[in-house]
Amino acid sequence: AHVNYSDPPLYPKTFPLRIGYKKDTIASCGLKCGDCFSFNEGVCVGCPTVVWYKGSLG
Repeated sequence: AHVNYSDPPLYPKTFPLRIGYKKDTIASCGLKCGDCFSFNEGVCVGCPTVVWYKGSLG
C-alpha cells in the first residue's frame, strides 16, 4: 500500500459574514444560491438569511 502524507488544508482565520434581518437573495458568501453548483447538488443548504434556505433551525 502506498500512503501519501500532506499538510492539513488551509482555512482562513476569518471571513466576511453578512448578517441580515430579512430574507435576501444573496448569501453571505456573495453568491445567489439558485446559481450555485454546491447548492443545486445538495452539498450546501444555503444560509438561513436567504430565500432559498433548505436547512432547519432547530
